[in-house]
Amino acid sequence: MCTFQLLGESQTQIPLVIMTSDDTHGRTLELLESNSYFGMQPTQVTLLKQVSLLMSLRKFYLDKLLILFFA
Repeated sequence: MCTFQLLGESQTQIPLVIMTSDDTHGRTLELLESNSYFGMQPTQVTLLKQVSLLMSLRKFYLDKLLILFFA
């Protein structure tokens, strides 16, 4: 378990955030699970999937187009 302890204080779990993409998310999760999260608790690890810029722009402009069309 990945922990941090100051003198005289209780242990604190250190959170880990891993940014993934559509291409790497599944493989990263599989790697963590097959290696028992490398000694960390699964609750310590957060996978954060980033959205591609193209998808973000497409959604932004589609939302604006729908607002203009139905306004």
